[in-house]
Amino acid sequence: EDEEVAGDEETEATGALGMTAKELMIKVFLFFFGGILELIVDATNSKGCEEVVHVKEGGKWIFRPPKLDDPGPAALERRPRSNIKTPKPDKHGNERADGLAHNPLTVPELIVFLGQRILMGRYWRALLSMFWSGDDGDGVPGIASAMRENRHKEILSHLSFMKVGDLRWPTDKLRKIREVDNHLRQQSRAAWDVEPDVAVDESRLRMVSRFCSFVTTMLCKPIKIGLTIYCAVFPSGYLYDWVWHTGS
Repeated sequence: EDEEVAGDEETEATGALGMTAKELMIKVFLFFFGGILELIVDATNSKGCEEVVHVKEGGKWIFRPPKLDDPGPAALERRPRSNIKTPKPDKHGNERADGLAHNPLTVPELIVFLGQRILMGRYWRALLSMFWSGDDGDGVPGIASAMRENRHKEILSHLSFMKVGDLRWPTDKLRKIREVDNHLRQQSRAAWDVEPDVAVDESRLRMVSRFCSFVTTMLCKPIKIGLTIYCAVFPSGYLYDWVWHTGS
């Protein structure tokens, strides 16, 4: 009976829109992310196809991008150099991500991955691997059955928002996420009517990284180490726009 009542409430709540709650969620998701799914797929595959090489002088690992005209595994042509030797990270080849190089990410697979990440925000687990655990109370079936743990971790480790070799914003500190950030800000503004009052407030995003130059420490804040974002929020609670603080 409870399920029937819940179903009736769901139909009533979405009847004015002519769609179910599930259809509405899909429509909202595609509204915000539909225009950047191809970008994320191409950027992630491009990063995964980078070739790992080792420079003898100094013993540093570097990454050599694939040819622009062929972003797939066939582009990883080995060019002999006197000061470079190609190690064997695994038996398959020298790609940064062997799984992505030989089994590229696709848009439907990325949608499943993003859906998993959204669901993970609903269920707290101490470790990422616990979402696929077989122990009672740990595993989440909706997540574990959607994608294998190894594949999820591989995509997460190499997820990229800027194609290798993209030089459109050479001095922008947010260049790696600039195109995605611009798209999400544009869609966020388009999805809501401007309200009479707006509050501009400071928000914090937890982050610890030695590669990000604009991570700040603010001991008076609940999130003491992280990134600062200036947000424009309406009284209704809707986040209308935001600007990242990059130190200038």
